[in-house]
Amino acid sequence: MCSLSNAIISQILDTVREAGEIVLSADKVRCDPEKLGIVNKGTASHDFANLVTEYDSRVQAFLVEKLGALLPEAQFIGEEDGVFADRAREGLCFVIDPIDGTTNFVVGMNRSAVSVGIMENGKPLFGAILNPYTGDLYHAIRGRGAYMNNNRIHVSDEPLERSIAVMGTSPYYKAEIGEKTVEMFKRLLYTCADVRRFASASLDICDVASGRVAAFCEGRLSPWDFAAGAVILTEAGGYITDFSGNELQLDTPSSVLCTTPATKDKMLELLSDLQ
Repeated sequence: MCSLSNAIISQILDTVREAGEIVLSADKVRCDPEKLGIVNKGTASHDFANLVTEYDSRVQAFLVEKLGALLPEAQFIGEEDGVFADRAREGLCFVIDPIDGTTNFVVGMNRSAVSVGIMENGKPLFGAILNPYTGDLYHAIRGRGAYMNNNRIHVSDEPLERSIAVMGTSPYYKAEIGEKTVEMFKRLLYTCADVRRFASASLDICDVASGRVAAFCEGRLSPWDFAAGAVILTEAGGYITDFSGNELQLDTPSSVLCTTPATKDKMLELLSDLQ
């Protein structure tokens, strides 16, 4: 296993914080949407939520430059490349989402994140996720525990019926799995104490890791949505699989289910046929 020194980890976390400052700098131009440089990546009317901005591109370019200097042997997968993960199967690979929750960012919802994962031979090794609006920085390295603002975190031990669950609605895939997403919401609503939808998968995974919620699920996510969160959640005592309990793949979008020891079996029972 690659040994990430404490010095390298510290520098990566500093770089993520600096990237968060780029995200926050958009507040200075938010009154003029044209200065956000918004582009719709989708091709259909229901793809409005599939947005990219100048700030997504700026943050990704910044991360590639700074992180590449720290680990020049590593490759990169970034959301704005749209490239999946053959390059993550051997050696080290950064998997980055410069602004996870771009639609939230565009409308000023203040629920977005900078997400940086490191894969080693196709397995999650390190993750760092920053909410620049709150300053909360989550990180973990495989085998060393998970942290929020350098304080150790752990998943909840509450059962599903006494807990909140979070779900995503996979807005880019409404035509394919929209009805399954509606059914997922109905099942959660009648099983959990309540259901939330926040629209930043990386932060949703961190909410499970930190014990705020008991489960997170979304019918279709890409590797950059969960690569960093995977190691944070597992190091906090949780599980991340697809809806059938299988290991997540890096070469295609997948259903994603994040659970705790107290909620894993029930969530798999609820969702396995919606895979």
